[in-house]
Amino acid sequence: MKDCEIIIMSKKKRTQAEYVAEVELVNPNIEVVGQYIGADKKTRHRCKVCGYEWDVRVADILAGHGCPMCSYKAKAKTQDQYIT
Repeated sequence: MKDCEIIIMSKKKRTQAEYVAEVELVNPNIEVVGQYIGADKKTRHRCKVCGYEWDVRVADILAGHGCPMCSYKAKAKTQDQYIT
């Protein structure tokens, strides 16, 4: 084997506090409302901008996905600009 670094993923499950801190770094406009269960499970989140609450997979939030309502409103606003 050549000189290469092997990265071993930790099997340690993150805590609620660790997850909340990660969300704050990835997207400070999203607040964790529900209990963290696991990365592939859905957890309730709230948008700090519009107040919308939704259940979404933890992995999606950590991947950078934001509030679906704010996204929808931004898309509608952009489309209105082209229509009028």
